[in-house]
Amino acid sequence: MGKFKVVIALTAAKKFRMNIYSALAIAFALVYPSLSDITAGEPLYTLFAGTPFSADVYTTFLGIPVLLPPGGYYSTVIPVILTIWFGAKVEKGFKRIIPSVVNSFLTPFFTVLVAASLAILVIGPIATWGADFIGFIFMGIYELSPVIFGALVGGLWQLLVMFGLHWGLAPIGILQISEQGFTPILSNSGSASFGVLGVLLAIIVKNRTRSVRNIGIPATIASVFGVTEPGIYGLLLPMKKPFIIALISSAIGGAYTGFFDVVVYRIGGFGIFTLTNYITDDGQLTMNFWHRLISFVLVTVIAFTIQMFMKTPQLETMNGEKQTINHEESEKVENKI
Repeated sequence: MGKFKVVIALTAAKKFRMNIYSALAIAFALVYPSLSDITAGEPLYTLFAGTPFSADVYTTFLGIPVLLPPGGYYSTVIPVILTIWFGAKVEKGFKRIIPSVVNSFLTPFFTVLVAASLAILVIGPIATWGADFIGFIFMGIYELSPVIFGALVGGLWQLLVMFGLHWGLAPIGILQISEQGFTPILSNSGSASFGVLGVLLAIIVKNRTRSVRNIGIPATIASVFGVTEPGIYGLLLPMKKPFIIALISSAIGGAYTGFFDVVVYRIGGFGIFTLTNYITDDGQLTMNFWHRLISFVLVTVIAFTIQMFMKTPQLETMNGEKQTINHEESEKVENKI
């Protein structure tokens, strides 16, 4: 996900009319490797102990606690977007007060200094607490109904990952595995990549344009192994409706696993490689494994079928124009080629 920080930063900088190099510097500051080292060792104290928003503090800056989400900011989107939005405001302010003679290098310097610092000290922790709050809400829903919980987690998992809010659920699942040897929480998210897979399969079957297939075919293969970012950012989000279809299909898969109480015994791998996580520790292929496999096939088929019956989507280009993708135009393109 770290490489997509560049795309997010450039897109946000264009939207908020900020210097792209300053935006990139802010994005890279959030994923700077040494930043995660501050969580090493024993914590100084725990902030908001005894609440759903408790957080260990390992270091402070001018008395302000420095908080990081589990895994750092590699899998987050919101902190980058909010920081660049804030940085664009700061940049405009510095441009007005800094003399034009030194504006070209002092404005970017102070903009990155202020925006990146506040991203780590303020914006990032707020996003982390947002993830914790999401986890608290979802656990309440799980106690109410595993089926509803499964549908919500399965359907919203891709969105939660995009915004880094999945960290509100992941630590709970890991803790359950360490304490009781299994968790039903993380099993509901497993079908999310197969909703993307089904939609991508339908798109590359229905469309023959080179631009779509150049993205779609590699993205389809990647989604089999749980890597959905190329397909989501390259096709589904620009096309909009296919992304919604993928979420709906994944929600059905999540409801299925929730109904049959499918659990995860261990964590590791993505996509089809997660199937081994549903095998018991003694190597038995119980119905837990088969229900997981059935849900993968079910979600893929549902997403593929719905997308096949939908109108052929349009791919929005970087300039905001739309490229119509249908069979007639595809044939014309192929004939010209």
